[in-house]
Amino acid sequence: MFVLSEGDYPNLSSMGVPSSCYLQSVKVVPLTFAVPSISLFGLECLEGRELTTEAEIFSLVEEGYNNHVLSVRVNSGCWVICEHSNYRGRQFLLETIEITNWPKFSSMQTIGSMYPVRQKRSLFRVKNRDSGHFLSVQGGVEELKSGRVVVSAEPEPMSDIWYYQDGLIKNKLSPCMSLQVMGNVEPGAKVVLWSETRQPVQSWTAQMRGLVSSLTFSGMVLDVKGGKTYDKDHVVIMHKDEERATQQWDIELL
Repeated sequence: MFVLSEGDYPNLSSMGVPSSCYLQSVKVVPLTFAVPSISLFGLECLEGRELTTEAEIFSLVEEGYNNHVLSVRVNSGCWVICEHSNYRGRQFLLETIEITNWPKFSSMQTIGSMYPVRQKRSLFRVKNRDSGHFLSVQGGVEELKSGRVVVSAEPEPMSDIWYYQDGLIKNKLSPCMSLQVMGNVEPGAKVVLWSETRQPVQSWTAQMRGLVSSLTFSGMVLDVKGGKTYDKDHVVIMHKDEERATQQWDIELL
């Protein structure tokens, strides 16, 4: 396997592929909206000494880690595992997975280096599957410190354009603000667009079709308040509930 970053590759050698090889298949690295995280274990079945990281490691040995790894868990994101240091040798592209016996899975006794796949920023809209309305912002966020986050059938121009950056969900209208829960963190708490200076920093992970989950508040996901009151379209957080259709979202890339 050869994992290629964005760029021009005029021949096989430029991709690191021996000239005697033939390419049999190609796969696009899936787009993920998650903070990358991986755990390496010293024993099989995800036991023993654990190393968890969100950053690339140029050489496990040179950074003081044991490179004899017996099991691996990709917690989030996409990772490239390399046989040798400096990202050389055989490569494995891993999505979220638990590998209880790494040597059997990979035929490798050691891991030399690894790195998360960093994806370029993509703009998208988020549609609630239950109502068909789009996640959007109300209020002049260009001038204010916050904005109401609602679902709307006819959002204001640009108010429904979002992007994902280092765990934050941000609106194109206000790049200095991100999606956050205000007040007491409890089921039904409202979600707003707020300055990133607020602590703790609130991060999220999202599926292309499915849940938008809080990484800061475990078990909480985006939902719509509902009911018949004036704020029925306001976006809130609720405990994950597979039976609530309002917790299901579709991300539409632009």
